[in-house]
Amino acid sequence: MIRIRQQYLTSLAILSTASCIALELWAGSCSWSGAIAATARDWACYVIDILWGCDICQPEFKDECLRFIPRCAAVHLGVECTSWSIAAHPAYRARGADIWGFNFDDPAKNLFVRCANTMVLIAIDIFLLCLCLGISVSWENPATSMMWDVPAVRALINRDDTYFIDVYYCGYGRNFEGHRRILTNDPSLLKLQNKCRHGHGGHAQRLSGTTTINGVTQSTTKLANKYPARLVSKWAKLLNNSDLVKQHRGVR
Repeated sequence: MIRIRQQYLTSLAILSTASCIALELWAGSCSWSGAIAATARDWACYVIDILWGCDICQPEFKDECLRFIPRCAAVHLGVECTSWSIAAHPAYRARGADIWGFNFDDPAKNLFVRCANTMVLIAIDIFLLCLCLGISVSWENPATSMMWDVPAVRALINRDDTYFIDVYYCGYGRNFEGHRRILTNDPSLLKLQNKCRHGHGGHAQRLSGTTTINGVTQSTTKLANKYPARLVSKWAKLLNNSDLVKQHRGVR
């Protein structure tokens, strides 16, 4: 797995001898690309995140990513929820006319909203490019994220060639409630969909407050941002056998 720390994705791809290239943007914990690297040895996995100094919101780097994507067999967008979360306090936006954010007196809050909006617009461009090229692409966010209510994103959801999948973390070994949605063009990923079998309040833990593991206390929602191991393991195996992926093996 290669963490991109500079802006020369295309030259790195040329150096790769792998038969498939996977790209994870807004990678965070890299659990998606990590599972692919562990499951399929003939993949080269590239991960991009602001954590390593790569800001995809910078126009030059965005353009470099768009030029790199045709070389990929699979692309995943783990767009940061930030101000799109219904749990954000204060609220930065609302469904409907204010979906793009409120206007604050505080310039820092306005900048925070604009950055989140830019990420979504970039994700839309990348998703559309993958659709045009027939590349397996997925976009994950919490089921309640207001990101899904952006008109251009709704248009992607409503296309005949995309799928909107419900995934519940409790069905993949987690002991808390975690409902995510995945937008994809890859029918093989429909097998990730599951249902929550718990009644109301039946989870061992709700996604609120803090959680302490091995003496370390952290936000429960932050802990939940890492994909369950069972989920990404199954995801990687499905991609390795995906018809869309097979069409892009060996592309350079």
